Amino acid sequence: MAKSNGFGPKKAYLILYNAVSAIAWTAILGRVAVVLAWKGASFVPVVVDNFARITQTCAVMEVLHALTGAYRYPTYHPFPLCARD
Repeated sequence: MAKSNGFGPKKAYLILYNAVSAIAWTAILGRVAVVLAWKGASFVPVVVDNFARITQTCAVMEVLHALTGAYRYPTYHPFPLCARD
């Protein structure tokens, strides 16, 4: 019997989600760089604010992915790292 490579709807969704997320964060970085070069630092929040808020709100999906088991890491993982001395 042939072994399954594990590529199914869940993995396809995660690849799509991560690709869209990477593109969105790259767009934010690009906007910051262009506005910083052309207009200066004081204009960066004006231009980037709304798109950055939308992108960050979509990042809430990361918590849902962890809670539903879509990713293979526990939801409590980042907290002990913050508490280290």
